[in-house]
Amino acid sequence: MITQIFPASPELRGQIPLWLKFYCYEYSNNSLLRAVTSVVGAPMLRVIQVPAPREFATITDVEYNTKLGVTETLTEADPMDGLMEPLSWFAGWPDAFLNSIGIGVSVDMDMSDTKFIGVNKRVFTFKLVLPARTEEDAQAASDIADAFEALSLPTARLASISKKINHPPMWSFGMGAIDDLQNDRAWTGQPQLSLLDKVTVNKSAFQDSYAISNGGKLKPLAQTIILSFIELEPAMRSSMPFTNDIINRSTAFYTLGGLAKSGLNAGQAIGRAVGLG
Repeated sequence: MITQIFPASPELRGQIPLWLKFYCYEYSNNSLLRAVTSVVGAPMLRVIQVPAPREFATITDVEYNTKLGVTETLTEADPMDGLMEPLSWFAGWPDAFLNSIGIGVSVDMDMSDTKFIGVNKRVFTFKLVLPARTEEDAQAASDIADAFEALSLPTARLASISKKINHPPMWSFGMGAIDDLQNDRAWTGQPQLSLLDKVTVNKSAFQDSYAISNGGKLKPLAQTIILSFIELEPAMRSSMPFTNDIINRSTAFYTLGGLAKSGLNAGQAIGRAVGLG
């Protein structure tokens, strides 16, 4: 595992109380391995740690059907549809009178239910500003930018006869102390396993002064990295009552919708769900 940290200067790191940490894992399409990675972690390809940005926002976009079609009006407008034959002797009576006594009450078009369609996968966007005070910090910022760009791409297969490529890796991220693998949910919420789908790097973030040198080669004075992550699987609310836990599809499957995850420790939850413990 490779760990990259900005700033490079140890004395500066001690002055930063909150860190944004990115954990990179080999991609897997195995649901059990995904669940284990989500709950207890897995061997990491890379750990990248930078000072926490000023803004960390999450958008949860839920789609509902809010439009009323003609077919829906005809088939769902009357809750007594199909039950009116025994009352056919009311035919010809004024609608206002029938409605007033509660027989065959019609549903107006503007009263149709709003129906759930689905949830768009959540997107997380970060803007990292990495100003350098030394050449070592400038190099660390460049190395981190290179890492994000490279790790967003698929991996070429070693076999020359194969034209296939390996899927880009999976990521998890959150905020917390630099020396703790765990993250503080109060700062980051509950992002699930994600993929890095867009990287934008600006090597000249400060336009008025673009280079730094302590007698060596010129290095970028400041760099910005804009990252966009999209969740790998659908996010779901746990089945455990009275909690606000969010889990992904694989974790839901192996923890009985989140029930086992809440009652057991992380390893026991998945182990018992699949009969391993």
